Amino acid sequence: MEHLNGDKNTQLTEDLRPNRIQAMSHFFLAGGIILIAMIVMGSLGAGLAILVSGMSISELTDQDKLAELMNQTNSLRIMNFFGASLAFIVGAWATTKAIKADSMSFLSADKMAKGKWLLWSLIFFLLSIPIMSQLLEWNAAIDLSSISPSLHEWASLKDGENNRLYEVMLGEGSSWDFVINLLLMAAIPALAEELVFRGLILNIFNGLFKNVHLAIFASAVIFTLLHLQIYKVLPMMLLAMTFGYLVYWTGSVWTAVIAHFLNNAVTVFSLHFISDGSYEEVLQQDQDMHWSLVLMAIIGFVLVFRYISTHAHPKLERFYV
Repeated sequence: MEHLNGDKNTQLTEDLRPNRIQAMSHFFLAGGIILIAMIVMGSLGAGLAILVSGMSISELTDQDKLAELMNQTNSLRIMNFFGASLAFIVGAWATTKAIKADSMSFLSADKMAKGKWLLWSLIFFLLSIPIMSQLLEWNAAIDLSSISPSLHEWASLKDGENNRLYEVMLGEGSSWDFVINLLLMAAIPALAEELVFRGLILNIFNGLFKNVHLAIFASAVIFTLLHLQIYKVLPMMLLAMTFGYLVYWTGSVWTAVIAHFLNNAVTVFSLHFISDGSYEEVLQQDQDMHWSLVLMAIIGFVLVFRYISTHAHPKLERFYV
């Protein structure tokens, strides 16, 4: 972050930037603002979904009617857009205003990465995909039922709910549905999550820990925990840390947005054209990579990480402090 706009007529110097205590307060403030945004936007989305469905609010006291609403593609799309994606975008923006920061600069969204380091960063992301597939397989092999039957039951239930949401939002699988889902399931969620986790929270954690690598790890932990998917914890952690380094190396959140969109778009494409709408089948396909491909990806991943870390010379001043 280059400056804060605490005084409209005075550009603050680096020495006057927020300290660790202020960074911690900004983290809790961000959490509160995003939660409020989710409640407000979620309520608005639910209202619009009810309107689109033709139901009345009184009907939703009937569990069967509520289940019917949650199984309507357009209603679910509206609620997901307002309650999650739009709430995240509004929450990130509102937080920067609340702490009197320049929104675009604070969120690392004021420039688009280009050229050599953008290319190398995207190569780094692509090399992570086979590794995440292997981690997904290892993660799925963990027998939680022998450790905590109740935790296993909860995790399986959450995974089933998430898989069902993907399948309902898929719609009829038409070409028009594919275009809509690229927007609502790939592009907009990628933008929203990156603005919050790799824009807002990563920046705050860098100010809190004064160590960008620790900030990347901590923001990845928050990202992973909030997804509530225990059987995908390992690949999600790697994915989130990869996105964090893309922002760090290029100084732009848009690099992570592009990579996140590509990651989501592959899932949307697979749902539409390969797995016949089964998210479980998509996950199974992700685990079917040959060990030699995974090994080559690991070697390439490490080499590219070392190369970029050594030569990119990221600009730390673009972060929180």
